[in-house]
This record gives sequence, structure tokens and C-alpha cells, in this order.
Amino acid sequence: MHIFRRTHSARGFWAAREDSMQKYSACQRCGLREPEILHVHHLDGNRKNNRDENLIVLCPNCHMKAHKQ
Repeated sequence: MHIFRRTHSARGFWAAREDSMQKYSACQRCGLREPEILHVHHLDGNRKNNRDENLIVLCPNCHMKAHKQ
């Protein structure tokens, strides 16, 4: 089970908690290894759908690209 917390409540970003970061210590698309800046992306675009299969950990660049696709 993944454990996530909200990091910027006004903007809706999510980040993996430290206890989950060992599994997600890098962007799942490009492999950037900077856990302190990683975001959680909702694959279906629905911020309320927080099922594990709908979430992916991305760096800010990959997260922006995912929203532009």
C-alpha cells in the first residue's frame, strides 16, 4: 500500500511520504533521483481517485508533460 500526503493544499500536489520513498525514490518515467521534489500524478486526471493503480510518482518536468499530453 502506498502512503501519500498533500504537500501544497492550494495547488493539489501530492508527494510520497518518507516511509514510502524507498520504493519511490525516483521519477517513474525519467528516473530522476531527487525524492524531495517528486509529485504524485493521477493517471485518470481525477484528483479524488487515489487508488494505487491510478497514482504514479513523477518529477516536476514529467508531471508537467503528463498534463500537456
